[in-house]
Amino acid sequence: KKITEDMDGRFHFNTAIASLMELTNSLSDVASRKESASPQIIKMTGVALYKMLIILGPFVPHLCEEIWSNLGETSSIFKAAWPDYDERFLSQSMIEIAVQINGKVRGRLVIASDADEKTVLEQAKQNDKLRPYLQEGKIVKEIYIPGKLVNIVVKN
Repeated sequence: KKITEDMDGRFHFNTAIASLMELTNSLSDVASRKESASPQIIKMTGVALYKMLIILGPFVPHLCEEIWSNLGETSSIFKAAWPDYDERFLSQSMIEIAVQINGKVRGRLVIASDADEKTVLEQAKQNDKLRPYLQEGKIVKEIYIPGKLVNIVVKN
């Protein structure tokens, strides 16, 4: 969805390529797991790679056309239908956000996607990895950007 939106009218090719890299990393993670040997996972990964090739086509057309041909396709990759997405699979119950202390990323939190600001800030303060940085002084400012970032400013 993000790649399609970035390319369709907005022309944000740099973020589309970044999203393609995230997709590649996710597929690599799936392929490296032990349970990936199941026939269903292998089939789904193959379908995902096929669709990823279509999405990659506008960025590296000659290479994708060659791979497409080697896969046994007789028509051009650019005649293939653009992959669609299902909204049902886009929502996440848990998300990962970065936590900055005095402007430096010191850790990450996995939180419920609908968690409120108070809950998220409390989890950040209670996190064992972050607590030493918070004990260096007094918290003077707390900023929460929903779904993205927690920033805590500590002064001695």
